[in-house]
Amino acid sequence: MTGRQFRVDRDDSFTDIVARRPDGWLLTHEPLTDSPARSADAAVQGVRTLPAGSGDPVDTVRMGTRGATNALLERKAVLVIETPGGGGYGPPSPDPHQAGEEIDDLRAF
Repeated sequence: MTGRQFRVDRDDSFTDIVARRPDGWLLTHEPLTDSPARSADAAVQGVRTLPAGSGDPVDTVRMGTRGATNALLERKAVLVIETPGGGGYGPPSPDPHQAGEEIDDLRAF
């Protein structure tokens, strides 16, 4: 690994961010996501705030949300928007770390 890695989990109240520096250290940040207008900025603000080797390039940023998962579990209506393929967009690739109890396991980072 030569650069920084970020994992972002957006929720209705907080956005959890874990950063891995090139030397292996993990840093966390949890900005408040208190309104739809600010939730779009919470991930960007959090990534910019973490001093995870700020001079190093960013290798990866992975973002997920529990909003849709919670809505499904609570049997609420869910709107899913999927962008057409091409241009770097398309359906999300399967993530082996998003299964069962490993979803909250930092060792699966």
